[in-house]
Amino acid sequence: MEGTAAEFLLRELEARPEVAVAAPALVFRSAPDKVFSLGGRLLRNGRTLHRAQGAATSTIDDTPRNPRSIAWADGACLALDLGAFNQVGGFDEYFFLYVEEVDLQLRLHELGFDVLLVPLARAMQEPGYYTLYYKYRNLTYLTRKHRGLLSAWPWLVAFPKDVVRMLALGRPWEFLWAIRGVIDQRRGVGGQRPRTPFATQSSSLVAKLSVELRNLIRDGLIIPVASSALVPDFFRARLLRLFGFAVGKSRISSGLYIGGWRISIGEESFVGRSVYFDASASIAIGSRVQIAPFARFITSSHEIGESLRRAGSAAARPIVVGDGTWIGAGATVLPGVTIGAGAVIAAGAVVTKDCLANRLYAGVPAREVRSLP
Repeated sequence: MEGTAAEFLLRELEARPEVAVAAPALVFRSAPDKVFSLGGRLLRNGRTLHRAQGAATSTIDDTPRNPRSIAWADGACLALDLGAFNQVGGFDEYFFLYVEEVDLQLRLHELGFDVLLVPLARAMQEPGYYTLYYKYRNLTYLTRKHRGLLSAWPWLVAFPKDVVRMLALGRPWEFLWAIRGVIDQRRGVGGQRPRTPFATQSSSLVAKLSVELRNLIRDGLIIPVASSALVPDFFRARLLRLFGFAVGKSRISSGLYIGGWRISIGEESFVGRSVYFDASASIAIGSRVQIAPFARFITSSHEIGESLRRAGSAAARPIVVGDGTWIGAGATVLPGVTIGAGAVIAAGAVVTKDCLANRLYAGVPAREVRSLP
C-alpha cells in the first residue's frame, strides 16, 4: 500500500458505522500505470467483474475522489470492521482461498452493512495463479450457499473453455483438478487442495474416466486442431508444445496423426504431410531428421495367438530414429526398431529390424543396400 492508504481506509471505517469493508484502488504491481480494480460487479453465477481493469491509472484521478459504495471489492487488500466481521462469523474456512472474500461481503450485505471504495487509498496487486480445483469447487459451493441470491454456477459450460485456455498455457492436464473440485464440493470436502487430483483407491474409477477423457481430448480436439491445414507449418510445432508434446523447433506439415502421448521430436527436423505416429510406446525422433509424406511409425502389434483368434495379446515396443536420418515417402517403421544416425530409408520400405548408422536401406522387408559416406 502507499504510505497514507491505511490512514484513509481506517478514517472511513471509523466515520461510517454502516461500513464493514473499506477497499483501496488497486493497480498492477508490474504495471503501476494500469488499474487492476476499482471494485466491481458480482454476476448472478458468482463470477466477479473488476471495474476499469486495464485502464490507465488516470481513470482513478478522473473519477470522483469521494468514497462510494460498491457491490464487491477484491480481497487483495481490505480494511475490515472487526465487530461486523465477527458478527457474520468471519471467513468461511471451507474456501481456503479464492472467492472467500466474495462470500464474506455477501453475508455482510445481507446484514445491511456496506462495502466502500476509497479512491484516495491506493495499493498494488499482482494476480497470481490459482488451480482450477479452487475455482470449480468454490464457485459451485458459493452459488449453492447463496441459493436464491445467486444462480448455480454453470461449470459444464465453463469446462471446455478452461480446457482450451489451459492447453494454450501449456498446462493441458489441469482439467483433472477441475473434475476433482466439483467432486469434492459434492462430497462436502473443503480446505486446502489435496496433493494430487486422484490418488486414493476410492477415486480409482474417476481416475480411469479422467484418463479416457484425456485421450478423448487428444483425439477429438488437440490432434484435429494441430493437424489442420489452416495451421501454418512453421507454427504447428509450437502448437504441439503448448498441448504438452515434447517437440523442438521443427517444421511439421498438416495431416499429422499422433495416437498417444509418448513422442519426442528434436530440433530442425521436418515431418511431411499425413505422417502417422502410433505412439502406444515411445517414439523418439532425433534432430535434423527428414520424414517424407505418408511415412508410418507403428509401435503396437499383437502376439500370434491360437487359430480361433490369431491376433493375440497386445504388445508395444519403442521406436528410435537417430539424428540426421531421412525416412522416405510411404516408409513403414515397425515396433522395436532403432534407426542409426545418418541412415536413409527408401520410399515404401518396411523396416522390421534395427538399421545401422550411415547406411541406405530399401525393400520389403528393408535390407541394407550400401554404406553412405
